[in-house]
Amino acid sequence: MHIDIDQKIETDFLLSVQKLKKDPSKIVGSLMKKFLEDLHDYEAGVAGYASYIKSGRKGVSLDELEKDLDLKND
Repeated sequence: MHIDIDQKIETDFLLSVQKLKKDPSKIVGSLMKKFLEDLHDYEAGVAGYASYIKSGRKGVSLDELEKDLDLKND
């Protein structure tokens, strides 16, 4: 895989991994894995929210729920 990135970002990254004595490929792989996990979580959240809106169900705020369950210490 070949990815073109801004020269300053590349330089900063390479200097940082050199200081940390880490393998740049492993760091990039870890960052990509984390990004993809976050993206999948985001997509699941968007789909879940769309399903909730489509269902027409009424939502309850945390404040309302705590009040209804007498969990509020006012």
